[in-house]
Amino acid sequence: MHETEKYMSIDEALSEYETNIMGISDAEAERRSVIHGKNKLPESREVTLVQIFFNQFRNIMLIPLILAMAIYFFLQSMLEAFIIFATILFMVLLGTIQEFQAENALRALKKLTSLKARVIRNGKEKILDSEDIVPGDIINLFEGSIIPADCRLISTYNVSVNEAALTGESLPVIKDANGKKPEEIYVYSGTLMLSGSATGIVIRTGGETKFGGIAKLLRQEIESTPLQKQISRLTLDIGILVFVLSTIAGLLMFIKNYAIFDIVLTTAALLIAGIPESLPFIMILILAT
Repeated sequence: MHETEKYMSIDEALSEYETNIMGISDAEAERRSVIHGKNKLPESREVTLVQIFFNQFRNIMLIPLILAMAIYFFLQSMLEAFIIFATILFMVLLGTIQEFQAENALRALKKLTSLKARVIRNGKEKILDSEDIVPGDIINLFEGSIIPADCRLISTYNVSVNEAALTGESLPVIKDANGKKPEEIYVYSGTLMLSGSATGIVIRTGGETKFGGIAKLLRQEIESTPLQKQISRLTLDIGILVFVLSTIAGLLMFIKNYAIFDIVLTTAALLIAGIPESLPFIMILILAT
């Protein structure tokens, strides 16, 4: 996401995006569309709630819990096995809810970008699907409009914008094409014109907009955060180490002619003691709060 914008004068912006107040031609717009793509968020495969639920079982963090539950069932320690089963179910349901909410948020973002736009092409205003906008287009914005792309304003009249979709801040933000600060001269895709009218140069479209950056973050959240990946890896590494050490202990006991039941019991006890089955549960709770 473009956290800080550089200040550009109107003339610099017109030059940077090779356009003018009469707008680009349809032929030039077609050429730029090939380069930059459609002004829409990247498509992703739609998943159902059932698919999201079963996808949770691909989480490596569940492996030690499932292994510990199997051991408790083998030892007929039903209370402990049930507690771990309930923990697994809680983690799966919590993960399903979080991912489903993220998917819904992503769908809502896409709906906000499926709009019409008033675009100047060849010196004439046209009403186009917002996905046909390209960098360098000149667009007119009015009160009540949802802004279809990131723009550098070139003219404004009494403009205020609600940027809650980006920042969570509901207070109006005053915009001025002749402002001296970057936050005054730019407007962003997905935000709402509360008052006034404006004309702007499109500077970013689709996944390159600030709105697109939020969509990318949501997609990363759905897949897995870096912290979750590191915890999963740590849990798996510890589990493998404990399994190897428990197996060695079992082999040594077998060599020393211990009873099979004692070997199994001791190996299982080492596995249960060493596997960090509570670590995934604790991390899920921390990440959920």
